Amino acid sequence: MVNLPHPKVSISVITYNQKDFLIECLDSCLAQNYRNFEIVIADDGSSDGTPEIALDYQRNYPGVIRFVQSSANSGISKNCNSAWRACSGEWIKTIAGDDKLKPDCLTLFVNEVLKDNGACDAYFSRMTTFDKDGNLNEVDLDLFFYSLSDEDRLKYSLYKNPLPAPTCFIKKSALEEVGFANEKYVMLEDYPLWFNLLLLKKKIKPVDVSTVFYRVGFGVSNGAERICNVLYVRSLHAFRVEKLWPYLGGWALLKKLDDLTYFHQKSIGYKYLGNKKGWLYSVLVLLMAPLRLFSLLLLSNRVFALVIRSTSMR
Repeated sequence: MVNLPHPKVSISVITYNQKDFLIECLDSCLAQNYRNFEIVIADDGSSDGTPEIALDYQRNYPGVIRFVQSSANSGISKNCNSAWRACSGEWIKTIAGDDKLKPDCLTLFVNEVLKDNGACDAYFSRMTTFDKDGNLNEVDLDLFFYSLSDEDRLKYSLYKNPLPAPTCFIKKSALEEVGFANEKYVMLEDYPLWFNLLLLKKKIKPVDVSTVFYRVGFGVSNGAERICNVLYVRSLHAFRVEKLWPYLGGWALLKKLDDLTYFHQKSIGYKYLGNKKGWLYSVLVLLMAPLRLFSLLLLSNRVFALVIRSTSMR
């Protein structure tokens, strides 16, 4: 049960070798204009000085900041679970250690909780991306997804990851009910979690305003110069094959071909091209593009709606 009107919020900060950005991140958390919060920092065995910064903040903000440290790098899913299990708030706002919260982030979400009388399980908002040169870009919500019924939202998730993880604001009880992140998929904490939420028909709602600054070019799944994080690609492929493919009917062959092409495209680039973007990788993408036409078709909401309507879940 949610205690209104001022529920406690846990800001879960997920870190791994982010010493150059963590101070900005933590300062943005401490600057929230909603005050009933705690900060739980979970570090995944960093070796660059990130833990020292976290420990310093914990000393300077006793009772507000707690630090959970792993002795070895074990992947983002396990690290997220370490943070989430340590949270004492009724609601959890997760942020990566290289991103930033906008000052009214918690206030905006808690206001939505109050409007719904705590009946909703998770909220997702717009976000603002930024890069090392200070360029900003507003990323809109996928309003097509939110226009669908519960059943069709689940079908949607068989084809694309429907929800932006950096913006999520979620009940801890909902996380507990779905079993937190699936640690089998070591670098994929979000997609399997959203799929489980949709399977259980949890109430998910959009908040059509930007609440976070999301750094681009320094992510888990890729980087400015790298083709991919191979562990992320393997985690994503394993999840698709094990959890999504068994539900697919109708369009299954096209979807499976698309998934396999993506996996092999990234794997070849990682293994034979030194994981570096360049003209050779561009040629590889172009050559394999005909095998991924299904993804291009799904860019049209009209076509995607047809795919969803004609999908029969096994």
